[in-house]
Amino acid sequence: MWAAVEVLCFGTLSQMFELWSDSDCKAAVARSFKGFTSWDKFQSVLHAFSVLRNICAHHGRLWNRRVPVTPVMLKQVIDKHEKRSIYNNTVWADVIMIQFYVDSLKNNTEYSDAVARLLTQSALYLQGIKSPYQRPKAKNAGKEDSGAASAETNDEVTSSNRGVAG
Repeated sequence: MWAAVEVLCFGTLSQMFELWSDSDCKAAVARSFKGFTSWDKFQSVLHAFSVLRNICAHHGRLWNRRVPVTPVMLKQVIDKHEKRSIYNNTVWADVIMIQFYVDSLKNNTEYSDAVARLLTQSALYLQGIKSPYQRPKAKNAGKEDSGAASAETNDEVTSSNRGVAG
């Protein structure tokens, strides 16, 4: 089985787990990863990592980019970082979750220390990873009620497709 899993791409593996019908087995897989108690929350991390991997594989830019999927943030990860809501749809959410898991697997902080050194070499780069710039939406000329446009912008900025696992 493991030989077959090693040749699967990450997205296929993520989808395979999603389509698995045995919920007890899915829950056991989720619990085998530090910090997760349910499949739904763990699956959000798999999906977010798959999206990030695809961006990188297709030479997409990570700096100053909003990503469509945010992984569920574990409480112990949030507690180590800023308490602000900078995690929603940012590359930073993926970065700190990857740091958490690599450090957990290696049982040291060598990886996250190296990432921190790299990111702190440029304050501008770090800012673009944590809080990508959002261009304001163009308002429709001639419309009296601009409330719909501003509500749409607020939803985009404040909505989140993740929760906090604890």
